[in-house]
Amino acid sequence: MFSLVHNQLIHLNEVNLRECRIAKYSHGGHYIVSNEKSILFIFDSIYYDTLYKLKGHSAIIKDISISEDDRHIVSTCNSGICYLWDLSNEKAHDKRRETFIHKGENPYNQIIYDKELDLMIGCGPKNCLSVYD
Repeated sequence: MFSLVHNQLIHLNEVNLRECRIAKYSHGGHYIVSNEKSILFIFDSIYYDTLYKLKGHSAIIKDISISEDDRHIVSTCNSGICYLWDLSNEKAHDKRRETFIHKGENPYNQIIYDKELDLMIGCGPKNCLSVYD
């Protein structure tokens, strides 16, 4: 992890994650979401401590989406399963709120979650756009 100071990158910390394909800041910038294979990691963006380790996917995570209020994360994996994680829940072991299963033969390439409308939208590679409410 790096910081940009006076047009230079300063090395801050390093976290070893195998097969990491995603790294996204929350909208408020107070946490970072990343993955190691099928596990989501939520890191504090100041001290880089692991806040949560979210398990449940059976395959490598392909994409995540963070809600505008930073309280929810939607993740999808190569098996086509999508999870909605509720970070406002106080119990660290019980963050998964909902499961969506894509019935098609191809998993979603991208997903997005709209908390205001409580909709999850996923798009796949073969002319597929799915909306879940």
